[in-house]
Amino acid sequence: MRLKRLMAILLCLCMALTLLPTAALAAAVGETIHVGGVKLTTTAETPTVYARTVGGAVTTGGASATDYNIMWDGTTLTLNGATITQGHYQGAAISYYNTESGSSGISQLDLVLVGENTVTGPDLNSSSVYDSYGIHVAGFGTSSDGTALTISGAGSLTATGGTVSRSGSYWSAGICNRVGEISVEGGTVNAAGGPSSGRSAGIHSQYKLTISGGTVNAAGGESESSYGIYSSSRGITISGGTVTAEGATQAVHT
Repeated sequence: MRLKRLMAILLCLCMALTLLPTAALAAAVGETIHVGGVKLTTTAETPTVYARTVGGAVTTGGASATDYNIMWDGTTLTLNGATITQGHYQGAAISYYNTESGSSGISQLDLVLVGENTVTGPDLNSSSVYDSYGIHVAGFGTSSDGTALTISGAGSLTATGGTVSRSGSYWSAGICNRVGEISVEGGTVNAAGGPSSGRSAGIHSQYKLTISGGTVNAAGGESESSYGIYSSSRGITISGGTVTAEGATQAVHT
């Protein structure tokens, strides 16, 4: 009798697992994020990738579950006392960008803050890379169904865009999401745009910015158009936390 009950329970568990969406079971496998120009990709053999920061540069050498500044599991990026001031991918010190056309990648990128963290975008005057970001989330799509960036944790983040000296309407921003939304749920977030010949913002959210907790300080840098917080559409919602925004053109643009 007991054996029959046990078999019935195991059968139910197996059936429940088969009902889970395939994407949910495999969401963490094969996802890539670039941190300090270093490509971190999860695999079935390595579902969690660890890295350290040394002198502002990122290295996977010597990193482990007990000694890391950066941890990536395919959906969550944890910064644990990280200092990233060297290296970039497509103009961003931290870049999540789905490069496969027709695929939206993960629907939400969680950034968890532990300790004090510094992320600095590169200074640019290149003809091939125009914008500079501390953190940049982008992907294919034309609406807010792209990857949402959510920031949480008890630590702090100072994200700064680099100097953009190339002529044109190019961006320097501390944190930017080009296809999707940004949500701040906790931690201390200091975001600043750098000097730019075009536009500068502490936080640039293409579709919507939601702040429900933590402390947010956003400032635009010296540029033709400078904003503390810039939201292109769907506005800004503040339901908690403390927010300070400064910009020579506008403190907050919606």
